[in-house]
Amino acid sequence: MFIARKIITSYLLILLLIFIFYFPATAGVSADPVSPKEITVVSDDNYPPYIFRDENGHLQGILVDEWQLWEKKTGIKVDLRGMDWDKAQKTIAEGEAQVIDTIFFTEERAKKLAFTAPYASIDVPIFFQNDISGINDIKSLRGFTIGVKAGDACIDFLKKNGITTLQEFPSYESIIRSAMEHKVNVFCIDAPPALYFLNKMNIAKNYRHTEPLYTGQFHRAVPKERKDLLAIVKSGFAGISQKEHEEIRKRWLGTPIPITRYLKYTFYLMGALVLLGAILLLWNYTLRRKVAQKTIQLSKTIDAMQKSEEKYRLVVDNADEAILIAQDGLLKYVNPMTLKILGYSEDLLTSTPFMEIIHPDDRERLFEAHTRRMRGEETQPVTQFRAIARDGTFKLADSHAVIISWEGKPATLNYITDITERKKAEEAIVVAKNDWENTFDTVTDMITIHDKDFNIVRANIAAKAMLGLQLLEEMPLAKCFRFYHGTEKPPSVCASCQSLQTGKPSTVEVFEPHLNKDLEIRAMPRFGSDGRLVGLIHVVRDITERKQAEEQLKHTLESLRKAFGTTVQVMVSAVETRDPYTSGHQIRSANIARAIATELGLSQETIDGIRMAGSIHDIGKLSIPAEILSKPGKLSQLEFSLIKEHARKGYEMLKDVESPWPLAQIVYQHHERMDGSGYPRGLKEDEILMEARILAVADVVESMASHRPYRAALGINVALEEIEKNKDTLYDANVVDACLSLFREKGFQLEGT
Repeated sequence: MFIARKIITSYLLILLLIFIFYFPATAGVSADPVSPKEITVVSDDNYPPYIFRDENGHLQGILVDEWQLWEKKTGIKVDLRGMDWDKAQKTIAEGEAQVIDTIFFTEERAKKLAFTAPYASIDVPIFFQNDISGINDIKSLRGFTIGVKAGDACIDFLKKNGITTLQEFPSYESIIRSAMEHKVNVFCIDAPPALYFLNKMNIAKNYRHTEPLYTGQFHRAVPKERKDLLAIVKSGFAGISQKEHEEIRKRWLGTPIPITRYLKYTFYLMGALVLLGAILLLWNYTLRRKVAQKTIQLSKTIDAMQKSEEKYRLVVDNADEAILIAQDGLLKYVNPMTLKILGYSEDLLTSTPFMEIIHPDDRERLFEAHTRRMRGEETQPVTQFRAIARDGTFKLADSHAVIISWEGKPATLNYITDITERKKAEEAIVVAKNDWENTFDTVTDMITIHDKDFNIVRANIAAKAMLGLQLLEEMPLAKCFRFYHGTEKPPSVCASCQSLQTGKPSTVEVFEPHLNKDLEIRAMPRFGSDGRLVGLIHVVRDITERKQAEEQLKHTLESLRKAFGTTVQVMVSAVETRDPYTSGHQIRSANIARAIATELGLSQETIDGIRMAGSIHDIGKLSIPAEILSKPGKLSQLEFSLIKEHARKGYEMLKDVESPWPLAQIVYQHHERMDGSGYPRGLKEDEILMEARILAVADVVESMASHRPYRAALGINVALEEIEKNKDTLYDANVVDACLSLFREKGFQLEGT
């Protein structure tokens, strides 16, 4: 028994161990991702030695060889496409490629892309011309225009550090070419392609660079949702051995020159140099004491001169005006701002007679001033002229010149300020001022500008003519209320007072006996540059004729309303004469509808329209035979179909009647129902006018509560139960609720029932 229990215990232990170790191991196993037959890879095509184009335009470099080897290892065809970096990023973002190479990791890019581990570290310094000093970190870049490649990670880095004066280029090579042409003097480029292109274009000696701003790392990346593809890319490169990687890099980076075989000759040379040095040291010792004092003195002098030169160069190179030296008809020196303003290279500018860059109409005057200055005669301190820029445009400039000695000969030191934009702004201000004044005086409304004390400080022609302000400029105190209202203080209803109190526009309409005119006065606050209220602007319109026309129109409308009401009453009488059993039905329905509309808070104009429509809503019954209308028994199907035509007939009678309300449509729709079961058109919900929905409920309540030829009155309670039961189905819910409230809560009663 004991042995059996032990055997069972052992089996259970084995099963437990299998469960612990086997299942976790198998739980993580998944099917290998399905490998695609071909992938498209995009990359910068201007990044030597990693990837760049040969003289025939074919891609070459480390990455080209590595992707070809990856293709062999994986059996997946690689379509490697090189392009401008900004375009490469757009291509992967638009889904036209599956992989992007030569990309730095940033938090922003990580939102959309999944990255491999880094495979190369890249220093990113700032490059600048030798003659620019003072650039040593990110802060010292302020004020300089920095050349950058479109889409490069350094753009985000510079902007995060407050450097926003950036000039974008499509590629690193285009930046270096612009540097060679002196179009850009400071630029941020990854170190490998920068050194390649600077040396290729033979201008490396003209540039220095800072310590790296940061060190980026090359990755490969895929769209974030393509983790399967990322695994395939990683797996493929993992299959490339370290030796294969080194052979590719050796092919493009070269092999260090071995120095061991030269060591023997180096030792011989060093021995000879030591011997020679000992001899020279002995000879030098005899001379050192003689020149020690002068050497110290000369060192101090040179150091002082270098510091002084450095200070002046720093000032001149960073000046925001052009500084140039003219001698013998040529420019001997120009600072960077001169090149920036005119767009020429330094070599071209200093080899061209300076009068050729002056506008032909200004040359004689400028040459005369220059000649007189060189003779020591007195001239105007500032000369204005037009310079011809490289792009053919003219730059308007102010020049201040003094006589100096340059390399032992007289020359002029010229300080030139580009005033082109300032002149354009001044001319624009003059044009705007003239336009404003012309507009101000052309407006037929009276416009006056006041200070906070109600004094009129400016008035347009219309205001001067109306208010007698022709001599406004000679009036010490022209109070607005004296001229507008003929009073010695502001009136009780004053737009100016309201606007001064609230800081907002205010409008009043008043009749001014002083001017015998109706005026619309609109006062608007004026604020200074500091946001404080400084006065008012009055725009005043003579509305006398409009007021007279409104009054005349009011009388006319009232007369038309009375005439229309009389016509409607005649229609009501005509209907009820033909149908005496429903006498008063239209009027009672109209009263109920009017009360519901009031309860719903509709406008008075709408309420009047509903009451008018209710008074004639059965006018279409004039077209129905009287014996059908007054038949005491149940109507046949044919007879009822004729009765149902009264809504359409009513519409036909009213559609051409001029009215301020949609009477014809209300009459046409008063038998329509919310669920589309009504007649004559089966309209539903929002297709039915609100006025027709109200009249429909009023019509049903009045009809059921009143006597009919074919039945006795059912009573108001039955009528209310009918509309309550069919609320939201046949009848508008809000209208039903308003009707129920009128009868059950507010004591509304149906007259004549």
